Amino acid sequence: MFRYRTIRIKKNSIASFTATLFYWMMLNAVYYFHISSIWAYQSFTLDLNISKFIQAFLLFVVVFIIMPKTKETVGGITGWLFFLLAYVPVLTLFALTNGSVAYMYGVTGCIMFIFFLFNFFSRISVRFIKRNQAYVLCNIFFFTLALLAIYVVYKTVGFLINLDLSKVYDIRAQFVSYNIPFASHLFNWLAIVFNPIFFVMFAKQKKIAYVLFVALLELVLFSVTGNRLYLFVLPFVVGLIVVVKSKNPLMWVSLCLSGIIMLGMVLYSLSGNLWISSFFTNRTVLLPALISFDYYDFFSTHDITYLSQHSLFKIFARYPYGVQPQYLIGAQYFGDPANSANNGLFGDAFMNFGFLGFLIWGVGFAVFLKLLDSFAKNKDRNLVIAAVGMVTIVLTNVPFLTALFTDGLLVGLILVYLLPSDYEKNLHFNHEPPSR
Repeated sequence: MFRYRTIRIKKNSIASFTATLFYWMMLNAVYYFHISSIWAYQSFTLDLNISKFIQAFLLFVVVFIIMPKTKETVGGITGWLFFLLAYVPVLTLFALTNGSVAYMYGVTGCIMFIFFLFNFFSRISVRFIKRNQAYVLCNIFFFTLALLAIYVVYKTVGFLINLDLSKVYDIRAQFVSYNIPFASHLFNWLAIVFNPIFFVMFAKQKKIAYVLFVALLELVLFSVTGNRLYLFVLPFVVGLIVVVKSKNPLMWVSLCLSGIIMLGMVLYSLSGNLWISSFFTNRTVLLPALISFDYYDFFSTHDITYLSQHSLFKIFARYPYGVQPQYLIGAQYFGDPANSANNGLFGDAFMNFGFLGFLIWGVGFAVFLKLLDSFAKNKDRNLVIAAVGMVTIVLTNVPFLTALFTDGLLVGLILVYLLPSDYEKNLHFNHEPPSR
């Protein structure tokens, strides 16, 4: 019996490695043949360096080995999602654009440090007060925010439904012009955290009217803000939950990502349609990696910010630039001072603290993963994944503190904490008697 289980685990690991390696190779292929030519005006240059390609492969292998690959912990699942969507694209840009060696090894050290701390923290037991009566509180939070968002939309914009993706930039500019206080917090928390978790919750309770209400609310938020991410939150979360239930979720997620990349390439080759490649391969996966190298290139020769761009920390350090970092990089590398070149954890870490930032933000993210695992213990894992799944993707594209406070990382963590334990028993998701 023991021998059989050992062989099965090894086969799963080999399958996972092969699938993730295939995903990386697909990223390399689509960048080489499509991205670097179609979006060359966005600074997607092609400068293949064979030595760096070999280094990237070796780094890929090393990080994969130490990465948590178990599907039993939500923190582990979050970790390998971050690996696939934040780290692997940086490897692609490093090899195919002749990127900085110092930055690439700094990023690698950061993600290895995160995984090392997560594995170390897994040995530490953290206990918290049980929240078995928090179901009502969670519902109050959700419906209060939902009604508030509906009121804000009605008073400022008016209800509208838009499914034309070609209008998103005009809608986004119009929404920004309204300058609604705290709207980004409210809408992001709803669309990225609350809506997914209550969509899954109501679906498991078979409350179809509530499910439709959440889906309609998500569509309204997309139509009002022009944020295309909102349109894909619910399908992504449902798909992730389905995949995580498989025997080898890391393999299947990698294959699904590869399939989306391939579909984008095929559609462009057959019909010239760039929609999938533009939104997913370019905007969601590769552009954040490209911008992270821009952040390193700029702040390696200019003053780092020490969090001084955040109003909360201005008393400790003076911000040395006249505009916010995202517009500074947008003007410097994309020739457009109105271009908001946001970046994720890696570029944000270097911008604020230099190479030391990789350690500081690494500790912060590892602590988040540990708290997530602690809060998720004895909770319905589907609901936990719904609460934090999409925020993990957001973390690849926005600064760590912004993801934590504005985009819902902290809110998702609090919701996971408030979820009642033994969810199926408390909410009667099934009618089977409890095991004795």
